[in-house]
Amino acid sequence: MIARVSICAIAASFGLMAAAMPASAETPRRTPRPSPAELMLPCPEYGPGFVRAPGGATCVRVGGQIRGEAVMRDRRSRLDGGLNAQARMTVDSRTETGLGTFRAVMSLKGQTGSPGTFTQR
Repeated sequence: MIARVSICAIAASFGLMAAAMPASAETPRRTPRPSPAELMLPCPEYGPGFVRAPGGATCVRVGGQIRGEAVMRDRRSRLDGGLNAQARMTVDSRTETGLGTFRAVMSLKGQTGSPGTFTQR
């Protein structure tokens, strides 16, 4: 009997709380988020490809290269065949400070290939 009374008391208190809330309570409106193109402002002072990081004074440029090649076996010259892949990525960031331009550059390079890959240049 005590358990039923306490469940009824809890249900009644939730009912009173729900009745006390205004029926026409508006949900807060969200401001639309700007698109990534609107966030990225160009930095012409550092050259082509630099964009300003959102909310800061740092300008960033990201670049890279991906290369892949496949070589087939040539029986006359006895060259082996294989696959080769290379990838490079560069991040260049610049910020104006009281002492001048602070520049940070990060460059990554990766390469993979099968044994016997012949690259003719």
